[in-house]
Amino acid sequence: MRLVSTGSAEGARSLVQILSLRSEQPAAVGEVFAGSQADYPFCHLYHDPARRAQVLGVFFTATVRDAMAFGAVDAAVADGRLVRVAVWLQRCAFP
Repeated sequence: MRLVSTGSAEGARSLVQILSLRSEQPAAVGEVFAGSQADYPFCHLYHDPARRAQVLGVFFTATVRDAMAFGAVDAAVADGRLVRVAVWLQRCAFP
């Protein structure tokens, strides 16, 4: 775990924990990951935002599961809330 201090527009600072995730939370992590990818290249196939969120949630949950098995998943947690995700697959390790 690594702690990173961040600032905000109001000047307040908060600590963000950088954690290596295990296989306990792929769905929650997939939802956060999907939220950051609203403009993913194939999202034009799903014009309805609710449907797009559902499809991307399933897609990125699978991506997170693959990375947990074949690479690593790091997450940023602020105030006990998952806020960002990074997925790492080793070279030639794509499932």
